[in-house]
Amino acid sequence: MIDLHTQRGIPPQVGRMVSDLLRSYYEKTGQYSMLSRRETEQTLARYGMKLSDCVSRDSIVEVGKLLGVSRVFSGFISKGRDGFSVTLDLYWVQTGEIEPVGRNDCPLCPEDELIRSLEQAAAVFAQREETRAETQPSVVPPVPAR
Repeated sequence: MIDLHTQRGIPPQVGRMVSDLLRSYYEKTGQYSMLSRRETEQTLARYGMKLSDCVSRDSIVEVGKLLGVSRVFSGFISKGRDGFSVTLDLYWVQTGEIEPVGRNDCPLCPEDELIRSLEQAAAVFAQREETRAETQPSVVPPVPAR
């Protein structure tokens, strides 16, 4: 899981917090073995990189290769007049293909309600992935836990 990018005006720590929340939900599904934030940061540090460096498709795929994983989750949090929106994508490291996972809109959502909305969205995103994995046996099996 690469930290979700945040639009100007949304503190980067919100992206980190939401990424950790999503990481936890995906780990709980049993469909994925997620690297911890610490493992990810330590590995990237050995190559002189940080999670915040991962903003483009190429950099996300490169980080996936350095981490030795087959897939990487990343996305974006934006804020508009009508509230917040979170988009999550799955990057296939070998091909660079991007597969949309989901989008959560929290219309007219004050910031303190955003986390509750995202907790619900994370559960829905994880369920979608769990269902997708069950219905598409060709999906690459999870990377063994490190």
